[in-house]
Amino acid sequence: MAPLSRDRWLQKKMDDPANYRNLMELMNDILAIFRWFNHEPVHKSMRAAFNFLVDKYVEFAAAVNDRRERTGVLEKLDFAAMWAEYFHARISTMSHRTHRWLVDRVEEVQSRAFTEYTAALEATGTDQEAIGVAGKKYYECVQSLNAMISKADCASGIPMTSFKGYKP
Repeated sequence: MAPLSRDRWLQKKMDDPANYRNLMELMNDILAIFRWFNHEPVHKSMRAAFNFLVDKYVEFAAAVNDRRERTGVLEKLDFAAMWAEYFHARISTMSHRTHRWLVDRVEEVQSRAFTEYTAALEATGTDQEAIGVAGKKYYECVQSLNAMISKADCASGIPMTSFKGYKP
C-alpha cells in the first residue's frame, strides 16, 4: 500500500514544487515509522516475538515430521524457515515499496520543478535578478528533496540481525 494514494496526492497538490516542504514533512513522518521499528525496545520486542514463534514452529515441525514419517512421507517440513522467509519478505516488501514510492514522488516533483525553472528562464530573458530567484527556488527544492532521499536510503529498512532462522 502506498503511503498516500494518487488521488489524495493530487488533491493535496503535493506534486507542485511550491509545496515541496509538505512532501518533506510527509517523508519525515514516514521515516519516523521506520525509526520506531528500529528503536531498540521495539526492535527487541519484535525480535523476541519472532524468535518465540520460530521455537514453536520447530516444536510443531518435529511433531508433524514424525507423523509424516510414520505414514511414509519422508520429506521434512521446516516451518521455522518458512516463517523466517515470510517475515523477511513482508519486511523487505514494506521497506522497498516505501522507498520506491518516496523516490518516485521526489522525482516527480523535481521534474516538474525543472520544467517550471526552464519556463521561468525563458520568460525572464536577461533579467539576472529573476534568473537568480528562479535558480534559487529550483535549487532549494531539488537539494532539500535529495537530502530527504538520502535519509530514506538509510532509514527505510528494518534489519533482521539475531532473528532466529533468518539467512540473508
